[in-house]
Amino acid sequence: MPDPKVVTPKLLVMIPNRMVLALDSYGLMAIPFFYLAGSLMLIGGLTHRLVAFSRVIIGHVTGGLSHVNVVASMVFAGVSGSCVADAASIGGVLIPAMKKDRYPADFSAAVTAATATVGHIIPPSIPMILIGVMQDMAIGKLFLAGAIPGLLLGFSFLGLSYVISRRRNYPKEERRAPLKEMSRAFLDGFLVLIMPAIVVGGGRFWGRYRHRDRCPGLFVCADPGFLLPGDPAG
Repeated sequence: MPDPKVVTPKLLVMIPNRMVLALDSYGLMAIPFFYLAGSLMLIGGLTHRLVAFSRVIIGHVTGGLSHVNVVASMVFAGVSGSCVADAASIGGVLIPAMKKDRYPADFSAAVTAATATVGHIIPPSIPMILIGVMQDMAIGKLFLAGAIPGLLLGFSFLGLSYVISRRRNYPKEERRAPLKEMSRAFLDGFLVLIMPAIVVGGGRFWGRYRHRDRCPGLFVCADPGFLLPGDPAG
């Protein structure tokens, strides 16, 4: 009987073979594509459109930019599925804007870091994809299970941000945006706003439309960001 402590040539071949077989899953293909969709949003200017839309909707409330940070993070979480991507994309836009509006740097960073955590709860969630692949669970059902808790967490952040902003007398927009301006911001950010619906509602309403098949749908929404005129970032 061979000694189990001895590493044989057969074992050296078996270990990498098992590692490759473990990664041979169509479900894992969704992960890099969700990252790519988030990158296309940022490069194409759709992230700035999302921030602009959030600003006209809720910017007039005390602590407006902190609420914009929360709302933008919730929507972006429905595209990237990653806390790190959420914090990098939204924080890169909003932290400088918050500091410019006299928000403390530590508060701006704390809001961005805290609200980015919804990226792993609001679908699509990369950890949910990994759990579904490893445990052979329905990833679409995992996505739906995370939708309501993620929204509740986001609304909790909004409430906490409002209380802190009132106590510290943080600034807000001088006026409430008129309906015409809201409509224009909605049309500018429409492609971003429907991305979470594509991810969550795809399998529900379009039959055999699996999570890995929804990524091309995200690209259809993200790619026009390179072509649409009037980028708010500009």
